[in-house]
Amino acid sequence: MCFLLPEELERRFSYGEKSPESSSIIFNLSEEKLSANVVWIDKIPLLFPIGKESRVYAIINGHLEFHHDILKSAFYLLSGYQEYTSSEKDHFNRFPFSSSVQKKHNIATLPVVNYYFHWIAEALNAYARYHNLPAVEKKTFAANGKFSFFLSHDVDRVDYYTVNEIIFSAKQLLGFSPSKNNKAHSLKLMLDGIWNYLFTRKNPDWDFGHLISIEKKYHIAATYFFLDKDLMHQDAYYDIRESRIEKLINWLKEHDAEIGLHGVCRSSTDEAIMQKQHHKLWQVLNENPSGVRQHRLMYRNPETLLIHEKTGFLYDTTLGFAEHEGFRNAFCHPFKLFDHDNNRITDVWEFPLNVMDVTLFYYQNYNLAEAKQAVHSILEEVCKFNGLFTVLWHNGFNNEKKIRGITEFYEGLIRDVTEMGGEGIAGSDLVKRLEGFAG
Repeated sequence: MCFLLPEELERRFSYGEKSPESSSIIFNLSEEKLSANVVWIDKIPLLFPIGKESRVYAIINGHLEFHHDILKSAFYLLSGYQEYTSSEKDHFNRFPFSSSVQKKHNIATLPVVNYYFHWIAEALNAYARYHNLPAVEKKTFAANGKFSFFLSHDVDRVDYYTVNEIIFSAKQLLGFSPSKNNKAHSLKLMLDGIWNYLFTRKNPDWDFGHLISIEKKYHIAATYFFLDKDLMHQDAYYDIRESRIEKLINWLKEHDAEIGLHGVCRSSTDEAIMQKQHHKLWQVLNENPSGVRQHRLMYRNPETLLIHEKTGFLYDTTLGFAEHEGFRNAFCHPFKLFDHDNNRITDVWEFPLNVMDVTLFYYQNYNLAEAKQAVHSILEEVCKFNGLFTVLWHNGFNNEKKIRGITEFYEGLIRDVTEMGGEGIAGSDLVKRLEGFAG
């Protein structure tokens, strides 16, 4: 949902002081740096408070005054300024959730910036009523007026029973790698891997028919992000120019799926590698891939953004915390990314990543009931603001041998979203709608 601002209101804006206008709209500004001191209003923190006023705004003698620096608070979160100024990195070269404002204030599951904008619109409409002026108009990008649903699949791997998988199972059995299973189950998985690799050639990772069948059933256009070979044991073991992969991509397109690029690890900070990967997928698709998500959610601000823009991507959907479901930029709508180096808004749309399968069942270690509750908590927040709900679900993740009940859980998630009114839409179609909406 966005707000269409009448000119009669906008011309009365004043920043930091009352304007000559007889009844101005005053946005107070803070010169303070981020600190532990925040003001909480209705369980939402204002990061740059001015005093201890417990109200967001007041209309006094015809003037509308915002008591705290709500614009700076919104910009800090939405623009990713905390990442831009941080030198903290985890072992995947990512900005860690543990260093975030969301972690510090326990607000990862709240689209805080949407609440800020809601308060601003509420205040402006109160001011408009007071002065008999046109009100702020609310408008949603969802076709059905409720919310949009962006479902995607990162195709990291296409072969389950491999030598590398058998070795990994052995490491889990011996305690050298983490595992959710006991020793007996780990042993069974390793022996099962050896048997299937040598004799049956079953392949749980090649479950694209199952994924498409669910998308057809619930009328969802999903996006598949394909990875490619680059670094050993970090990127894909397949090549996107393999005959079977080209056939798979064409088959997915025939079933109304969109194809995007899953950027290899080095592409997040190396433009030449990204350009090479982009061109390679373009040749397979015979068209320009519109969207990108970085492998392992590896994203450095602003390096990765500038690489995406120069490469010609229309949208990115990397920005979510791997460690926690929710809102990395505290926002549940698509938005144009900000280039802090050059102080400008770029042409790249961001579709914030809310929920990832690996986050739920490995980083958070939820059971099925806990995962469902976590997903619905995020979904309810998105619904409040007619936003965009994004889910990343890897092909091959619906593997009952690893998580019993996961297949039913996944379909239940899709069913719940559609029953709540979620409009499944592919990324490129959403970009077209947003550009028309903004124009």
